[in-house]
Amino acid sequence: MDGTELLEVNPIFKAYAEEHGFYTDAIMRQISEDGTIAHVEGVDEKSKNIFATAHDVSPYWHVKMQAAFQLHTDNAVSKTVNFVESATRKDIEDTYVLAYENNLKGITVYRNNCRQFQPMNLTKKKEEPKVEEQAKTEEPTVEEYNPTGEIKTVTCPECGNKIQMAEGCFICPNCGYSGCA
Repeated sequence: MDGTELLEVNPIFKAYAEEHGFYTDAIMRQISEDGTIAHVEGVDEKSKNIFATAHDVSPYWHVKMQAAFQLHTDNAVSKTVNFVESATRKDIEDTYVLAYENNLKGITVYRNNCRQFQPMNLTKKKEEPKVEEQAKTEEPTVEEYNPTGEIKTVTCPECGNKIQMAEGCFICPNCGYSGCA
């Protein structure tokens, strides 16, 4: 949608928030950016517990919830364990081990902001990088590596825009140039 942002509020949540006196456009925008009401001032604890999101649940309880459903299902149960951006490989390993110990047939994990573009952005957008004039080259120029080696910043050979390469692929949001290593 060319970067268009939509603020969508669940009608049941909106009615509840209005009834309990904490509905404002500013609060809805904050919830949209944070992905949760857990840290919103002016919202009571009961409301926070009622409207907990996947990001409010620890990975341990994601696995335990899936295990409870798996007990009564012949086929596999599909459930994503949501991790914060700062989650480590050890955190994810521990979750896979816990899933194995609980006899899960499968598990999916997702670490917030592990991709340059994702459907739900839970943090405020950073300022767009400025396009630098640069001569065209055949390959993107590597600028820096993430300590895990998974994400690195490259310079687009078409327009000079700084872009992030993840999982060996990249796409420039400025000019559309794309490729994979």
